[in-house]
Amino acid sequence: VIFNGTGKEIYEVEGKKVMLLAGFGAGHWPNQKRPTAESWKGRAWSVVLDHPEAQHDPAHAAELKVRVKKLVEDAALRKSLQNGSYDVGAFKDLLGARLRGYDYDTQYGTFIRFSFLRSCSLENLTYRFFPELADYKDIVAEWDGNYAHAPLDKLVMRNCGDCDVTKRLEERFSPEISAELVKVYVHAGMTLDRMEQRGPLLDRENWKKAMEAVPRMIEEIDERLRQITGDPDFNARSHSQVAWLVYDHL
Repeated sequence: VIFNGTGKEIYEVEGKKVMLLAGFGAGHWPNQKRPTAESWKGRAWSVVLDHPEAQHDPAHAAELKVRVKKLVEDAALRKSLQNGSYDVGAFKDLLGARLRGYDYDTQYGTFIRFSFLRSCSLENLTYRFFPELADYKDIVAEWDGNYAHAPLDKLVMRNCGDCDVTKRLEERFSPEISAELVKVYVHAGMTLDRMEQRGPLLDRENWKKAMEAVPRMIEEIDERLRQITGDPDFNARSHSQVAWLVYDHL
């Protein structure tokens, strides 16, 4: 059973958004269900696509993209991603590929396991759980404005590092959480990403009705609370008064 941790670097080259690299980590799960301590060997490959330094001739570049697309669309190859809802759009827009086999996301999986974390970015998770690898992203830090200007050898190391850490996170924490719950987050994340791009649709007619009805509802609740407390001046917007009502009076 093949599993993949994927990474990609997307930036503009001559004013056009392109995929500079597509990274793949690979290994196997002996029991076909859960990773084990022997599953992940840290192997990763970075396919160089539109990085200017590669200087591919057009035919060769096109063939590479066809092969990457086949990997991306092969549902038999499991995909583990970090914030994969972004990758779904990137592969579709830049390679015309429909991402299939994406059934684990390290951002959501790690959050489910450690919901107290303030950030589940790959960089922060690396610092927390794999400190020995914590600075691998710094290798191209000076080119953060546009990785198309970063030396290819350094960018490949960064790209493969993303694949490696993604798989390490899955291997460590996926056995401790519900796989089905991760899938709920995966599907919800793609919907929310689309909403962020265009905003939610607002039913203005019903919004106007709500603006008329809700204040009346609030006033009715306020009056009931004043009756419960026996205080005609009770203010439900005061934290201290609400605390007194809940913990002392009730």
